[in-house]
Amino acid sequence: MDVLSEFYSLDEIVQMPLQELALFVAKAGNNRSPNPEKIAEEIKKAARESYRLRADLADSVQFILESIMINIRGLKSSLKEVNRAIEKEMKGFSNPLLSVKGIGPVYAAGIFACIGNIKRFSTHDQVAKLAGLVWKRNQSGKFEAEEKRLIHQADRYLRYYLVEAATSLSSAQRGVPQVLPEKVLGGQQASAQKALVLTVRKLVRLVFALLSKSQLYEPTRAFQCAQPSLTLSCKSKSRR
Repeated sequence: MDVLSEFYSLDEIVQMPLQELALFVAKAGNNRSPNPEKIAEEIKKAARESYRLRADLADSVQFILESIMINIRGLKSSLKEVNRAIEKEMKGFSNPLLSVKGIGPVYAAGIFACIGNIKRFSTHDQVAKLAGLVWKRNQSGKFEAEEKRLIHQADRYLRYYLVEAATSLSSAQRGVPQVLPEKVLGGQQASAQKALVLTVRKLVRLVFALLSKSQLYEPTRAFQCAQPSLTLSCKSKSRR
């Protein structure tokens, strides 16, 4: 959006010195880009290979792009307001998921709201089933296929929040469930979807342990949670 707002023509991008364009990229990204020079090279390449519009169409296309960007900015502003409202409403609840670095107030609120009363689940597997994070059995006699599909009967909102939280969590800190596309199970390399589901299932176990025990996540302390297969680091939290 910054590129479309700053530059009127593709030739202007092509003729701009690479170092100057890299500085523009770094500034537009608030100096968060790990390699602005590489991004600048990709932008110049795209500009060189892009189709040039006729002069009589350029103004119309520019107007359409500007209108779209105004709508996007308006939606982003509204989204921020909604996120602030969710964060304000959640202050009235005791939600230990907020203690996990990488799970923000919106994802924590979404998971918390979709699960509801955690006591209605006896195991984390039941939470995973509610989110549709289990595979259908594809079996005929003694044969059982390795490729399986996820069940369709699920709370798609819970699945969305868990997947997004797991992705955010994996990039926010180490030593927590991470997406492992190269994971190998039973001598077979898992697909990207299966690796993602396995990652989210680890998060489900963490969520179930924290909510069922009403405890904060604390990396410096370890305890055995309700599920013997999972060891977490937490500290006690009193109910409100």
